[in-house]
Amino acid sequence: MWIKLSVCLICGVLFLSCGCGKEKSGDESIAKKTGRKVGENISDFTKGLASIGKVKVEISAELQRLGLQQTIAQKLANNEPGISVYMIASNKVYTMLCAKAFNKDKQEIGRANTKIDFDTNDAKYVKFVFPAEMDSALVTSYEIDVVK
Repeated sequence: MWIKLSVCLICGVLFLSCGCGKEKSGDESIAKKTGRKVGENISDFTKGLASIGKVKVEISAELQRLGLQQTIAQKLANNEPGISVYMIASNKVYTMLCAKAFNKDKQEIGRANTKIDFDTNDAKYVKFVFPAEMDSALVTSYEIDVVK
């Protein structure tokens, strides 16, 4: 649905930015101008699609001391409020983790806890599911730490 709306919006911008069919002598042709605008907008649109689902996640110094590191993180599918983080353990680790969600003003807007159980040299995706009331669109970053 939002893709159709985006396409309609792009078409409207193209129409307005290309003029109403009037071409002044010496100006770039309407066809060339339209083609250039379409290319720019499609390029910007696909760049936006590439970033959908990826999230900024930081793990605490304590987790790093335990031998954990994270590589990639992404939003959960089907609009479920949460993240999936690929973690690698160099040591055996069994503990409870807490992921905190923050908005653009660095205010905490949600928490999710999950237990982990890693063997030495183990790696897996760790899933954090936040309360349904949390607006995932407001989240700009997550921080993961050991529950204290």
